[in-house]
Amino acid sequence: MDDGSNIVVTSQSYVVGPQTPVALRVPSGTRVTLLCEDASGGQIWEGQKEDLLDKERLFPVTGVVAIDGVEPGDAVGIELLSITASTDVGTIWTRTGLGLLDEITFHVRNVGLAGLSLDWLQENIKVTSALHVGTAGVLPRNPCLGKDLGGHGGNIDFKRFGVGATLWLAAQTPGGNVFVGDVHAAMGDGEVCGTGVEISAAVDVRLSALTSWSPRLPTVTAEGGAWLIGIGDSLAVSSLLIVQLCQVVNSSSSVAVTLSGGLSGLLGPDLGAQTTISRDEA
Repeated sequence: MDDGSNIVVTSQSYVVGPQTPVALRVPSGTRVTLLCEDASGGQIWEGQKEDLLDKERLFPVTGVVAIDGVEPGDAVGIELLSITASTDVGTIWTRTGLGLLDEITFHVRNVGLAGLSLDWLQENIKVTSALHVGTAGVLPRNPCLGKDLGGHGGNIDFKRFGVGATLWLAAQTPGGNVFVGDVHAAMGDGEVCGTGVEISAAVDVRLSALTSWSPRLPTVTAEGGAWLIGIGDSLAVSSLLIVQLCQVVNSSSSVAVTLSGGLSGLLGPDLGAQTTISRDEA
């Protein structure tokens, strides 16, 4: 169902889990607008001092929205319909513990969203636009921070999760219970410096549920393709990807892709659950 109504959710949380209050309950197919603060909770701007930050207010997420009839194991789809920035300036910041850089100090730069440009070393540097939602998920079985990653979603920071894309997750609690946050106007791969171009925004989504299929990993469908989100303790998780060159002789070539470590079953149906059809039955 999508009656085109503009249902707005503003409730924020920092810890997500079974006890997180439900702000709204809707039928599958309903369109909802979630008003999201930037990842700093509105505390960071150019010239801000790190010792003035309230660390307890960092990384708020907006929600949660329950979907009628959803049970644990059902597929929950979060389709991004639109993202509207609430300001004309975003921020990029660095601080100790963010990104891959060691011994880095707290520093903030403003980024103009009109044309996405960064003033740096007396030059105006253009930034490639990639408006997307960094964090989205369903309530996990065990409480965690909104930014924590897991099978429930969390801070996936995948640039293809922009307008027109859908994030599919397996519900872990009745209702599924969706939350969203950490919107970016742009982001480099991996947020190496520490953050993307952080903005506050109104995020318009359509929430759906399926009982005929359930993703075994967070899955983003976008631009006619599907992307599985692998989660591990380090970038070594990328070593699980196996690419096999198959055929280069004919006019068309072929490549096979799978996952090692016993994870290849995540890419297809559960073969153990399939029944064999005999020749007579066929």
